[in-house]
Amino acid sequence: MRSVARTGSSAFAEWMVLPQPAAMSSELVRGSPTPPSREVAISVVKSAIAAIPFVGQALNEALFDARSRIKQNRLNAFFQSVATSVAALQESALDRDYITSEEFSDLMEDLTHRVANTRAHEKRERFRRVLLTAMQGRRSPNFEPMYLTILQEITEEELCVLAGFHHVYRERLKRPNEDLGIAPIDYSASEIGGHAPHIYRTLLQSLIRKGLLFDDSHGRLSTDPYVVVEYTDLGMAFYEWLEG
Repeated sequence: MRSVARTGSSAFAEWMVLPQPAAMSSELVRGSPTPPSREVAISVVKSAIAAIPFVGQALNEALFDARSRIKQNRLNAFFQSVATSVAALQESALDRDYITSEEFSDLMEDLTHRVANTRAHEKRERFRRVLLTAMQGRRSPNFEPMYLTILQEITEEELCVLAGFHHVYRERLKRPNEDLGIAPIDYSASEIGGHAPHIYRTLLQSLIRKGLLFDDSHGRLSTDPYVVVEYTDLGMAFYEWLEG
């Protein structure tokens, strides 16, 4: 079931089609209709869980019933927020051709599933901004599915660290004739970027694993790992995509 999203622009409402939040649980949260064989399997699992002493009923509630309600609430809040943001835009700011395209439909479906499965409110807000930017005509890059996966996995702490590297990158572009290298990281300090040194190193390692930073310490005499860390092209492209 689908319906026209109502916003501050009535003309926009005539062609901007969004999933109806009230129908999310059947169409997007649970997916396609459950085949009989799967229903039997789920029933068996529920019976087995119910047999667990003292907590069986609570576990069934948490695993099955509560999950659908949680996802439904996330989607309702997300689309209400999107509707509020769209209502504040001028109709001319919206890209009608793109919004009615198959490409945008794929993006909407991907975002909807990610929002339903994302616990952090801050992360869902970032997904909202990605959607609003796309609705205003910023076409998806070829790497967008990968960017969305990174966004779902990355933490706000990691994004703060990445922002520091992006700041250095922007300064290098502004002052190309100056040596603006990133200083070696001093892990003997009491804190680094507001984090204990071992926590900061863990954040760097996680960003390196995602391909957003790289360890440039190798081959440097008497330099320990994760002391000289640099920005990757992927990190730059991802951050600029995120910032719109």
